[in-house]
Amino acid sequence: MPISLPDRTKFDADSDKISTSRAELKKISDAVNTLGTEWNNQGDSFGGGNLTELLQDLDVNGQKIISTTNDSAGNDDIILETSAAGDIYLTSGNVYIGNPAAGAVIGTTNDTPVTIETNDGLGSYIRINAPSDDIEIKTDTFNNSNPIYLNGFVKFASTGGTPSNTTTPASWLEVNVGGTTYYLGLYS
Repeated sequence: MPISLPDRTKFDADSDKISTSRAELKKISDAVNTLGTEWNNQGDSFGGGNLTELLQDLDVNGQKIISTTNDSAGNDDIILETSAAGDIYLTSGNVYIGNPAAGAVIGTTNDTPVTIETNDGLGSYIRINAPSDDIEIKTDTFNNSNPIYLNGFVKFASTGGTPSNTTTPASWLEVNVGGTTYYLGLYS
């Protein structure tokens, strides 16, 4: 909906007269009528809903939200960028990523490690919830050269069940601790 804007110089001096600025007053009246008609026809969706389109990157005191186009298919990224030592905090109660069809990846570029940490304190922990499914932690390509490292003590909430055969292990679990391989017996 193109709107013609009035020439403000026709109103900016005490010597301006209504007779010489009449055409500009008409533009103001037309603009108000156009906006009012669009509002009446579209209601809350007027102007494209609640979305505001930024036509350039957003810079807030040197911290940036940057939009990039990665390829010809139009797969765009949004980059939240702070200063080199800055952090990005997501303080909402829940933060959701991905979608059921495509999944979600939390990753890095240039072989940078990912660290998930909590603040020090008795009440700090990392919880992985799975209301109706198993939780799987795996490397992208499973083989002996891509292990999952647990660099600390492993603690379990409880034990449970009793195997029917407690004499002979049904299989062995290979565990590498500090470069030494150990085997834990698994009983069925």
